[in-house]
Amino acid sequence: MQATQTLSGSSLNVEAGQIVSITLNGKTYTATVQADGSWSTSVPAADLALLTNGSVTITADVTDKAGNPASATHDVTVDLTQSALAIAQSLAITN
Repeated sequence: MQATQTLSGSSLNVEAGQIVSITLNGKTYTATVQADGSWSTSVPAADLALLTNGSVTITADVTDKAGNPASATHDVTVDLTQSALAIAQSLAITN
């Protein structure tokens, strides 16, 4: 991995300004929910370089202002024999 990558998703029924915690390969990144429910965060190239071939789980956690937690997971396959990593599906958090 030679470049920073963006992880993005959307949340339903979660207020703007709430913080989403995204966990990938044991590291946690944060993003802020926008007015339209979208969120995104950057994963540095150095962190991506630590990934190995195989399945990796991405987890996104958020809590609404009332304190109700929500979580979503998505498994992706890392294939270092290809020239790029692509994640075709978005994570959606419904609370």
